[in-house]
Amino acid sequence: MNKRISIHHIGGRDGHGPFPVETQFQRDLVITFYDADADCVEQIKERNQHLKSEVHVLPYCLGATNGEATLYINYDPYTSSLLPNNPAYRDYRVVCNYG
Repeated sequence: MNKRISIHHIGGRDGHGPFPVETQFQRDLVITFYDADADCVEQIKERNQHLKSEVHVLPYCLGATNGEATLYINYDPYTSSLLPNNPAYRDYRVVCNYG
């Protein structure tokens, strides 16, 4: 019997998995990446070609129900969502000070 762990990573735009996996365990995993932006599918595949895991990349947007939906695209593509933007945070900026 094939006993592998199935991992589903939603919003896999940059191609990095949900967590690092030691090489000796990679064959035990089936990793599926989902991202609504079909343009990043090849990048996700390229960034994971070194893995010994079985990898699937699907250009799907996952939501609460089946059917058509509106994807709200943000300036920062990592924050695009099926949820509408909150106008209270329209001018919100993150400032990081290091050192």
